[in-house]
This record gives sequence, C-alpha cells and structure tokens, in this order.
Amino acid sequence: MTDLSFKNHFLSFFKCIPCGVKILAVFLFLWVTLMSRPSSLQAEEQIHITSQQLISDTEKNQAEFIGNVVVVQGKTRITANRLKIFFAKGAGGKKNAPDQSITKLLATGNVNIKFDNRVAVAQEALYITETEVLTLTGPNATVTSDNNTISGDTITFYRRDGRFTVQGKTGSPVRALLLPQDSKDQGKESGSD
Repeated sequence: MTDLSFKNHFLSFFKCIPCGVKILAVFLFLWVTLMSRPSSLQAEEQIHITSQQLISDTEKNQAEFIGNVVVVQGKTRITANRLKIFFAKGAGGKKNAPDQSITKLLATGNVNIKFDNRVAVAQEALYITETEVLTLTGPNATVTSDNNTISGDTITFYRRDGRFTVQGKTGSPVRALLLPQDSKDQGKESGSD
C-alpha cells in the first residue's frame, strides 16, 4: 500500500472513530508517517508539540493544541495558550485529505517565541511558512535581540532578509531601545578602569 493510499484509507476510517479515541489515532498516524519518512529527516526539522488537549479537523485540514502549548523545533521554542496548525490540501484531488505540509501556524494567548537569538512576546503570532513571515499582534508586542528591543501593536518580521516593520495604533507609539555595538564595547572598557 502506498503512503498516499494508506493516508486516504486512514482518514476515511478516522471519521468513524469516537472523539475520545481520535487523539490516540492521530498520534499513531503521525508515528507511522514519521517512521515511513526517509532517515534523512534531521532532528532539527522535527516538530515536538505538547499541550493539554488536541482537536484535529480533517475536513478543514487543521489541528488545534489547547492549554499550556509548548512547541520545539531545533533551536526554536514557542509557548502559548493555543496553537492552530493549518495543513496544505491533499494531493491527487482528494479535497479532504491533508498532507503533512504546514501552511501556517497561529499561536494565541501569552505567546512567547525564542528564535534566531531573539525573543518575541505577543498576544497573537501568525507564521506563514511559504513566505517565512511572522506577524506579532497585541498591545505591546515586543521583539528583543541582545539589549535591543522594539515594541508596537503589530510587528512583522520577514525571516528571509531579517527585516522588521512595526506599527502602533492611534495614540500608541512604536518604541525602540537600541544599544549600538560601540556603546556595548565602551561600557566594558569603562568598567575595567
């Protein structure tokens, strides 16, 4: 049985399973899928997710993790109250068969992301995988890198080129605290006297 026919067979069977058993079935399916992948899958590419609850919706090609969500992939770590993962539509014209390609991630509630030597804090974070764009929203969304901090109501980070845009709402300014490299070096020199 090919991977695609196994997946389609599993998904049609999955719709008949009682809700309480679906979580176990999802993890079994993910385990079989991961075990059948080539061994070239690097540990850094694997995504490890823990939460208090998982709701999978194959009709909508999405899964939602709820309660104390922790996501780890390589050196990236996300914590949030909720995380919704959106999958690409299945191949071969099967409308309701998701493949394993993640198209976007939406984290909500007390979002904290550690990535690329940065820490981002927001009420909501949306990451589009195709464009590698991370959008942080909420009052005082903040990104910190070393001693530099930017904050605003909407922060958009373009990971491909390292560019940020920051927007505040009416009456709410954008804030930046920047410590140039020279200032860091001078502070170390003046402390050695």
